[in-house]
Amino acid sequence: MALAFVGGQAPAVALELDGTTYELGKNLGSKGYPLSRDLHCYTWKGTSKKEAAFINMLLTEYGQKQFVEANDYFTLPPERRQKQRSKLPEPAQQVSYGGGNASSSNASNSDTTSS
Repeated sequence: MALAFVGGQAPAVALELDGTTYELGKNLGSKGYPLSRDLHCYTWKGTSKKEAAFINMLLTEYGQKQFVEANDYFTLPPERRQKQRSKLPEPAQQVSYGGGNASSSNASNSDTTSS
């Protein structure tokens, strides 16, 4: 039976392997979990500052919640997100929106800092 066809009716069960117990909502984002696989973002010929800003957004709490968890994937633990962020070039600037659309006076530019 393929895991993709089980559906929501099958209850999640903990898996113990080599002395580690993997449980839903706790540590399934660990690379040690036997059925884990990473989703990758690839860029062509290096990573531009705009691409870095987008990937960095995906690695934030917001990005993980809106784009990863919302699509039934497990979010990355904070230490793995930080490790991936360290591989990115620094984005030139970050655009913050206070509402409205991007062409309105609500858009503002600010320096980006790594967290």
